[in-house]
Amino acid sequence: MSYSTLAHEKSAIITRVDAGVAWLDTRDKNWRSRVDRDTLDMSKPRRCIVGQAFGLWLNTTLSRSEYIKYGFLAPDGLTGFEPEPFDYRYGYYGALTNRWRLML
Repeated sequence: MSYSTLAHEKSAIITRVDAGVAWLDTRDKNWRSRVDRDTLDMSKPRRCIVGQAFGLWLNTTLSRSEYIKYGFLAPDGLTGFEPEPFDYRYGYYGALTNRWRLML
């Protein structure tokens, strides 16, 4: 994956997580109080934002594309890109986790 693609994905992660925060705030203003930032891991269903804040799966009608749009899932094919020069250690889910931690 090229540097320009990685830079685009970093920007997309910020946009998606920001949208996810706004969406969660409309559902429950106290969702942050139920999330442990130390165990947060967006690659694990029980330790991701949705899993910690609302249970394993949020009781909603969100589609897969909406889960991606709100930064809850990685887009297909983007789960493990190279850590350098992208400044995150564990691919796309690591980048999602880091961005969500900043928002808590």
